[in-house]
Amino acid sequence: MKSEGDVAEYLSEAKEWIDDGLRGWIAQWKEDEELKRMAEYILFPGGKRIRPALFLLIYTHLGGEKERGILPACAIELAHNFTLIQDDLPSLDNAETRRGKPCIHKIYGEASAILISDVLLAGAFSLLAESPFPLSIRLAGIQELFSALCEHGVISGQLQDIRKPMNSRSLDEWLEINRKKTGRLFQASARMAGIFAFAPESTMQMLSNAGLQMGIAFQIADDLEDILELISRQMLYSEGEKRLQEALNQIRPLSCPLLEALARLAFFRQIPSPSDEQSSARLSAEKTL
Repeated sequence: MKSEGDVAEYLSEAKEWIDDGLRGWIAQWKEDEELKRMAEYILFPGGKRIRPALFLLIYTHLGGEKERGILPACAIELAHNFTLIQDDLPSLDNAETRRGKPCIHKIYGEASAILISDVLLAGAFSLLAESPFPLSIRLAGIQELFSALCEHGVISGQLQDIRKPMNSRSLDEWLEINRKKTGRLFQASARMAGIFAFAPESTMQMLSNAGLQMGIAFQIADDLEDILELISRQMLYSEGEKRLQEALNQIRPLSCPLLEALARLAFFRQIPSPSDEQSSARLSAEKTL
């Protein structure tokens, strides 16, 4: 079984590959220096790049060449950062900080933040269109990312989030929102890996289920502290463990221990068990992945 150290080493390597790709994308811009500064502010140093790292891990495990997978991986990260900017806006979460520094709208203003988020979203689809794969594969990747962001994904979940106050949600409603806001982009990362690696339908189904459950487990880990007063910590922890186990059950036929370790890290990265003597301690508020 791969250890947490193995996963940390892989994430560090993957982050370097993705960061290089993102810097190369920005370096192509020649006319608007402020736009470049805003893109650099939101993208760097960035988090652990877990979504594109998940894509690259599955893609290469299925036989894909890492170099060919960099553009789709960067597209996933651009799309993710688009969602972060939008989520932080004053009209939505009205967040103050992101990844240990002021949110971009605090530095450049809300209008500029919206515009740079537009650039990142457009850039994501541009990178997919430019990626070195047959047209049918590129189109399938574009459609998958679109679906994860729009009607069945992040934006739809964000609408549900603002329409249903946190203190009036049931566990099922909370899980449905997080299935869309977080689970779908994890699912898309896994499915896109299969798409770009020309995986058969049976593998695509496994990746679809594993990615979704991994994303929901990840979000339970990320938000657990925020809802302690609304839903039992033990109930949520058990739900997260169940989702993780479902993800692992789907992953095991792929025979990729590093992927299993990455799934575990996504849930256990900062959560003590409810039976842990420190379970009542404050969890980290920083969202770095």
